[in-house]
Amino acid sequence: MNQNNKNSSNDFEQLEIANAQIDVWIDEEEYDKVKKKFIIKPLWLKILYKALPKNSTCTAKLDNEWLNLLKKSDESPPIKSFTDTDGKQINLDIYWSRFFWAKLIRAKIQEKETDCYSRRTDDVIAYLERNLPEILSGDTQDKKDQKLKLTAIYLLEMAACGTGADIRSFADRARRFSKTYLSDNKHKYFNEFYDYLARYNIGISYFHEARYRNAAFEFNYIIEKLKGSNIGRQEEPLDVVGTLGSSSHGDTIESEWQLATPSL
Repeated sequence: MNQNNKNSSNDFEQLEIANAQIDVWIDEEEYDKVKKKFIIKPLWLKILYKALPKNSTCTAKLDNEWLNLLKKSDESPPIKSFTDTDGKQINLDIYWSRFFWAKLIRAKIQEKETDCYSRRTDDVIAYLERNLPEILSGDTQDKKDQKLKLTAIYLLEMAACGTGADIRSFADRARRFSKTYLSDNKHKYFNEFYDYLARYNIGISYFHEARYRNAAFEFNYIIEKLKGSNIGRQEEPLDVVGTLGSSSHGDTIESEWQLATPSL
């Protein structure tokens, strides 16, 4: 692996970790922390605040602003870079930029806490679907692998934007995609981690529908697998237990099902 690919791979791993951390912040309603991590182009900041005015509770009269927010960003990346935990600026390619743009919008929607704004998550899902990473003929193998991984991450973000059956559909699609296109031993840890994350999302969807036994099955599966997993023993481990267990949903499940929710 040449130095450029090595640096690219390292940045990709940092962005994966950042994505997991941002999910935790959104779940814990620490929305300011999300925005502070991004260097956003001034034009896009204006577009963002026009679609999500500070004192607005509904988007009924903001259709044009939302078209600008999610359609024009097809043409250029709105987020320039991300600041990692060490203060390093990681420049984002167009696919990571669009991904984090969608994630930032989801955070802003949840911050509004109104049904009217929540309906806009369907627009965010459509935006992510339109912008799924495209593998090009000139891509190196390392670049192809990263785009395949990022596709699975996009699908899980769609799950996060959904509700009920939509969450399960996108999460299961992410699992199937990873198992189909990233099934070799090189991607074993990626597949394990995102399989657990997909199952966690599926469990949360069941939980919010009061289908506690279904949720218990998904959470207990993760717990049992993590007990014997090699994740965390690799050279540069992702903190799977910390990532999956830090989400705060403010709910509890009967202890007889041996669940640790929200902490795994």
